Amino acid sequence: MKFEVAETSELRRREIAGTSSKNYVIALGNRADHEHLLQPVCVPIQLGLGLGYRIMLTRTGMEDRLGKVQTLEDLSDFVLGQGLGWADVEILRAAGLRVVTPTKATSIPRMMMEGRIDLYPRGLFEIDAEYARYKTDYPSLIIDENLVLHYPLVSFFFTRKGNDKLFNVIKNGMENAYQTGKLQDLIMSDPVFREAIRHIQLNKRVTIEIPVQDINQNTRTALERFPFVPGKPLGQPVQ
Repeated sequence: MKFEVAETSELRRREIAGTSSKNYVIALGNRADHEHLLQPVCVPIQLGLGLGYRIMLTRTGMEDRLGKVQTLEDLSDFVLGQGLGWADVEILRAAGLRVVTPTKATSIPRMMMEGRIDLYPRGLFEIDAEYARYKTDYPSLIIDENLVLHYPLVSFFFTRKGNDKLFNVIKNGMENAYQTGKLQDLIMSDPVFREAIRHIQLNKRVTIEIPVQDINQNTRTALERFPFVPGKPLGQPVQ
């Protein structure tokens, strides 16, 4: 079976994947409006690790302010940047945080340098790559060392509704990969992911729990059925 990849904005990619007769597969942070158009394969791609933990990109000069943040209320003094249409936007705004969504997410680092945005939350496995991507153009860009945001957000693979053959191939493959332990092994053996976990040092950060009043049921169920298993030996199945 041939898979197709659409390279364009998230909302446009979602539209293409949901309406094209081709075998498009798209990875998205799960939310209800995605499920209106697409069929989710409800196995978390990163087992809840990547998207559910958010580290901040910011600018030099913010360290003292961020070092004093201990609560969600403290965080409300900052302006956060997120991409238009991202699942995080509704979650963060519902928690009382100020979120700016420029048309192009690539403009967020520039807006931070201009003081129009204070923080750019990125996924645990995205933060180092995003920093490297923008650091040359924005030398004042830094990774915050104090905070981590946590909320129940997962990424799923999505297919067009009605494309049962493609959906079942991916669903069966992902479920088997989880049960045999290969999915977690893939995450933990990837040098980028492994280095991110080592470098970020979650246990030394202040964790800000972001309340989510209306967790998508598929998200809740997926996190319960397919959890990350701390200490699982490499090459062993999930117990």
